[in-house]
Amino acid sequence: MVNETNGLTRRTLLGAFAATSVIAAPTYSHAFGILRGAGVVRRVRMYNSRTGEDINTIYWIEGNYIKEALNEINHFMRDWRTIR
Repeated sequence: MVNETNGLTRRTLLGAFAATSVIAAPTYSHAFGILRGAGVVRRVRMYNSRTGEDINTIYWIEGNYIKEALNEINHFMRDWRTIR
């Protein structure tokens, strides 16, 4: 299908996107290597649609778990059908 106004075809557009992803691939491949040794801070964000609760907490800093945050996560992950 040819767009009459500028002569672009779907194939040309898809080719441009493919070329962009190939050029960007080496950049993204190094991102996971950077994250592998990092981990100064770890955070969890979750939302429970059944209870309407959400959690957004840092649970790990420089190799140490934060006890209060783990307690908060345990409460969030409880079986919501039990009465407390």
